Amino acid sequence: MSRRGLSDVVSCGLFLVLFGVLIGFVSQNAAAQEAVDLKAMPKPLLAPVVGHRGHSSIQPENTIPAVLQCVETGAHGCECDLQRSKDGKIVLFHDVKTDRKLRDSDGNKMLGEIVDYDFETLRSSDAGIWKGEQFRGTKIATLDEYLDALKDTDCIPVIELKKPGLVEDVVAAVKARS
Repeated sequence: MSRRGLSDVVSCGLFLVLFGVLIGFVSQNAAAQEAVDLKAMPKPLLAPVVGHRGHSSIQPENTIPAVLQCVETGAHGCECDLQRSKDGKIVLFHDVKTDRKLRDSDGNKMLGEIVDYDFETLRSSDAGIWKGEQFRGTKIATLDEYLDALKDTDCIPVIELKKPGLVEDVVAAVKARS
């Protein structure tokens, strides 16, 4: 198996494990439950609808406006991608490179990867202008902001880990909100 293929398998495996953990912690009564009996859960009449990177067809992907739009439209789940900044903050961002989606305060493309920048620099960047002028000023979102935006809604977080080493921190953040 190629290195890329193995990476995809590991990423998919982490996604599935984390999704399973999230299902167990998201419901309002999750704190009182020891385990979730998936067979006892009702089956939807239609396949669940999960917003890809939030509601990315309307809002800049992996941002809080995209998450809120996903909730507003009634999606069953809201998928996001997570990476860690240079100083350890977990942020929502899909691409390996930052130049397609992030602009600095002067409007220049930010070159490199999320891990090349500290959170303060990332937070001061513009994560929306790439999608259109009306999205200028949209900020990069944190894992905590994403989970808080979905808390007390019927929309389940669906998380993809873009880099290794995030599982424990993500599980802790989810548990802290259940």
